[in-house]
Amino acid sequence: MFPVFSIGPWHDISTYALAYAVAISIGGTLAYRRLLVFKLPRRTIWLNTLWLAGAVLAGLEGPSLLGMAVNRVSPGILGGNAPTSRVYTALAAGIFVGVFRARRERVDFWRAADRAVLGFALGYGLARFGCYAAGCCGGMRTDASWAVFLPNEAGEWAMRYPMQMISGVAELAIFAGLMLFERARERHGADHPLPGLVFLLYVLLFCLERFAVEFFRADWVALVGPFSAVHVGMFAGMCVSAALIAWRFAQPRATHLSASA
Repeated sequence: MFPVFSIGPWHDISTYALAYAVAISIGGTLAYRRLLVFKLPRRTIWLNTLWLAGAVLAGLEGPSLLGMAVNRVSPGILGGNAPTSRVYTALAAGIFVGVFRARRERVDFWRAADRAVLGFALGYGLARFGCYAAGCCGGMRTDASWAVFLPNEAGEWAMRYPMQMISGVAELAIFAGLMLFERARERHGADHPLPGLVFLLYVLLFCLERFAVEFFRADWVALVGPFSAVHVGMFAGMCVSAALIAWRFAQPRATHLSASA
């Protein structure tokens, strides 16, 4: 709704860029503090947090930059389907770099993922409010009772589904729920929280939220029946994360404890 604003001598400040900068800062700080549980030098943990933040940023903006480069070399080759910033590529990039850095530092990936992923969840939830201000990632036009008068990226105002706000609130609820879940397991004396469970639950819930939101998005494009390519990808993500949760539970308890030592 307010893509740019001014503060004193500073004019045309991008609300979107500011929201994402704040989100990455807050999410990265939370991830850093949670990763301190590993007995590594603070400088090492800080550098690895920067690696993760950089990977998330590259995954977020990489598709749009790639689309711009392709269109510059071959104008019109992508038509109206030029890639834009995508949170799921940011998550995938963070996971990829997380696996690499965990092996590099010789720590258990599942435990590290449990500690870091809630920083991503918090940051994503906050960043969605930047999308709301910019008009991107919004909903279709509608006359539904819960519609809001909003612009799209082109500045065209209409009654639309407020999907940015819904997605942001959903992500913050997922973050809060997983924090409470983690603390409840510790408080009730679980022998040891299953390493990777918080991370895999987040991926499952992330995919479920994005799958549901896609039906109402303005950029929805049918691929198979009422389902888009995003639906297919999110369904695959739900299946993989659910299968990994089952696999982790099926492993002997001694394996988890030795891996977490």
